[in-house]
Amino acid sequence: MASPGNTVPKEAIAMPTCNVVLTDHQDSLVDPLVKSGRYQNARKVLREDLRLMELADTESRAKIEARCRTSGHR
Repeated sequence: MASPGNTVPKEAIAMPTCNVVLTDHQDSLVDPLVKSGRYQNARKVLREDLRLMELADTESRAKIEARCRTSGHR
């Protein structure tokens, strides 16, 4: 158990799991990122990609909503 002021590493928190099968092409994109040391493993590559997809989606929605507001559409 962490003492006050200390944080528990994200890896120590139980999270849902999901097994994913990558195509050869997808593996050829993930593998060099892991081998280069940029990411510790494929799971971290996929988490980062999902985070970036979520960010891009949020930004796209915000742009669409802003365009609708300026054009008077909802």
